[in-house]
Amino acid sequence: MSNESVYTQFKTRLEKFAHQDKRTRLAPQDLTVELLEAIAPRSSELTKHLGWYQHWLDKQLLPIRSSLRDCLQGFDAANEDNWQLCVAQLWKGVAERSRADKLATVDSIVEDLVKHKILKRDVKTSLGRQIVFALLGWQTMLWKSDIGNCPPSQICIEDEMDGFAGQSSLVFRQEQCHCAKPLSELLMSFGVILPSPRFWTHDEDKEQASLGSLSTVSSSTLNAHLLMSMAKQFKIEWTDILTHHLEYDSLKGKLFLYRFPSFCLSNIDETTDSVIYTCAQSTLKPISPFWATTTDITTLLQETLQSYRLLFGQTKAARKYYRTLRPFPRPSNLTADELLHELCGRKRCELTVACEKESYDLDEDFPMYKNRLVVLANALAKEKPRTWKQLWHDKRDSAQWLTFWLVLVIGGIGLILQFTQVVLALISTIFDLH
Repeated sequence: MSNESVYTQFKTRLEKFAHQDKRTRLAPQDLTVELLEAIAPRSSELTKHLGWYQHWLDKQLLPIRSSLRDCLQGFDAANEDNWQLCVAQLWKGVAERSRADKLATVDSIVEDLVKHKILKRDVKTSLGRQIVFALLGWQTMLWKSDIGNCPPSQICIEDEMDGFAGQSSLVFRQEQCHCAKPLSELLMSFGVILPSPRFWTHDEDKEQASLGSLSTVSSSTLNAHLLMSMAKQFKIEWTDILTHHLEYDSLKGKLFLYRFPSFCLSNIDETTDSVIYTCAQSTLKPISPFWATTTDITTLLQETLQSYRLLFGQTKAARKYYRTLRPFPRPSNLTADELLHELCGRKRCELTVACEKESYDLDEDFPMYKNRLVVLANALAKEKPRTWKQLWHDKRDSAQWLTFWLVLVIGGIGLILQFTQVVLALISTIFDLH
């Protein structure tokens, strides 16, 4: 199936979902829609359903608000509306420049913003770089910039996985000299943030070898409820960073899951005109067979949506387990993505119903996440039932599970019958003696 036809189907299903779920959907302000359309200009209908993004973005802007005020041209501290206008101009300037030039650099974007009088002419180059890098991270949701703890000579990304580098082999600081490189090359200096299906590390080769010829997975043998039930320690860490989706820290038993699937959906674009596609390696200047192409990014976004159904939505016990989780901060839940609840908490999801299968071929259905699913499957395969409750829930081998419980039930009935015969014989003997 072509990327264009897949995108069309996804868009049609979203519109149907939105029509059915109007009561729970947040209505974003006009400014938020404007900012989202700057990121993905061909998804105007989809951006109307991302009401959470406004509140999420406000939270990200708060720590750097004072820095932004010092470098925004025309900012008036006494006028709150003026603040929003200046931020919107900066946001759109970064998005438009990166989308217009697939080989754009952070430095070229900073120069363009100064030229168009969005940033002050006397803004420090180091601060301008850090701000542009931060905005690009929010516009793609592939990383969060750590401006507050970053030396002026560097650009930094937040360590959201508590020191765990993951399969992306992340490093968290780089010198600002990399800002003169195209965005894909800059990001690659931090690790393989956008891996292609051809990306394998030595550790992943060992994982694959330990599982033998694992080529398929199903929701009955790999789901969040099974992981929770069988693992000695297991915890889901919800993350704002798409790069971390399905990363599994086996030492701490943490599975990282991205919590904003509607952002993925809004960026699936047959024209590859969204900002996230500027992070792909350019056909004009390929950098590595391990770095994602624009086609790979489209596949990644689609697989992310389908992965929620695999882990939660297609299994009753996993759906029930999801309802006990809190992926968004309470009590207000202003940043809640209703599409996550749709994908994880409902038996039937109109968005992905045409893509769901009893069994998924890893090479065909999850080429981008194959390695991470292999790691998860390996972790689950190592776990053996230790209690009667775990034995009951462990249906990874349905034939073995059924055989075990049939033998147990039939054997139990046999023991009860034998015990009954012994009791009756004893009673008969007592009567005979009397």
